[in-house]
Amino acid sequence: CMNACWALGELMDRLPAAVMAPHVPDAVTRLRRVLMKDHDSGLLRNAAITLSRIAQNHGAVVATKMDDSAAYWIEPL
Repeated sequence: CMNACWALGELMDRLPAAVMAPHVPDAVTRLRRVLMKDHDSGLLRNAAITLSRIAQNHGAVVATKMDDSAAYWIEPL
């Protein structure tokens, strides 16, 4: 799962935002689930960093999906 988080973050950085846009809502939902469970600190940190990478180009989507759980996102950082 840690490698999947890392790879998703790399894709977000390297591919055009328009290419990734259809996948962003599902990715944010899944990362949110990871952040809200008691996982290894490395996985939590990777998920939080990946979510930050997504937010760089898709901030509105991240904001709506993380509005009630931002603390889970910020804590591992």
